[in-house]
Amino acid sequence: MTAVRGSLISLLVLVFLDVVLDGSYIFSALVCPIWFLVAVVRAIASRPSAGVAAARVLMPLFAGLLVAANFYLQGSIAMANAARLIQACEQFREANGAYPERLGDLVPRYLNSIPRAKYCCFESEFAYYYEPPPGPILWWEQVPPFGHRFYNFDTGEWRYLD
Repeated sequence: MTAVRGSLISLLVLVFLDVVLDGSYIFSALVCPIWFLVAVVRAIASRPSAGVAAARVLMPLFAGLLVAANFYLQGSIAMANAARLIQACEQFREANGAYPERLGDLVPRYLNSIPRAKYCCFESEFAYYYEPPPGPILWWEQVPPFGHRFYNFDTGEWRYLD
């Protein structure tokens, strides 16, 4: 256990940073390739037991896969929740002749509550701007700090802005 303690700590730190804090992959994308190469060189140079070498080499791969799976799951959740919000906004427009000025106007008639975009600590909420032109826009931060998915209600299109 002590032979792989550093790798376990690295795994936990990356999972905390990418999964818990921001729901993305930004730190793991930078760290995992370097970590993997260092682990391979270290396994060749120091010749630990096969189990220790395998654990050290496989942990960055496991961390990367875990973070990537979480990113995909968070994105799927956000898109499903965005679809609910878009549908509620469209229902509001049909009933009132205009889109809501803020998402809170949808509660409680069209939604019980405003869903979160992602389930993490930072940048987890949807943002909504009602400033024509170009019309209402719903967005969420997919990859902090610059990767935003946004939906334009006038065009009915999803776009990505970084």
